[in-house]
Amino acid sequence: SKKKQAIEKAPLGQPLQKVAQDFSNGYMRRVWWRLTKIEFVNIIRDNYFKAILMGGLIFLILDFWIGNLLYSVPDRPLTIFLMDYKSYDYNLFIFIILLFYSGETIHREKTTRFNIINDAMPVSNVVFLFSKFCSMVGIAFILVTIPMVVGVIVQLLKGHTDFNFSVYFIELYILTLPGFIQMILLSYFVCIYK
Repeated sequence: SKKKQAIEKAPLGQPLQKVAQDFSNGYMRRVWWRLTKIEFVNIIRDNYFKAILMGGLIFLILDFWIGNLLYSVPDRPLTIFLMDYKSYDYNLFIFIILLFYSGETIHREKTTRFNIINDAMPVSNVVFLFSKFCSMVGIAFILVTIPMVVGVIVQLLKGHTDFNFSVYFIELYILTLPGFIQMILLSYFVCIYK
């Protein structure tokens, strides 16, 4: 409101004050962070994402609860067994989510016809693409954390309290998450150079 009053009081014919434009690295980082949050929230709020995730969650709970019934004898709910069971059905749903939303984030501006405005902005295309990639890595991080949460709950419900969190962390964050990130990168390169 102070700027508006100053403009109204300025005499006619006098040049306006020069505006300092700032497109430094700090500005690019702020834009990257805001765009990453926008992309992340867009994916989380999407109904298709919720439906696919719910399907994967149901299969994950069933696989963890039933386990491997070889010889009709259920296994104890050990962490190492649960991490093996997650690859039965849950990974298929994760593959669908990561593949679908990698393409969705890349082409969202074209489908909403916002790409014309994006091209006129002073932000580099690298910032836009990196924010989309970081939002998908955030989604992959959440999807990789879900089996640990479900596994601990199933272990508690079955009376097993010997949680082996080192197995959870190694299996999920060191072995599985990099594979999901590779899948996202591959999807991005296919979508960008298509």
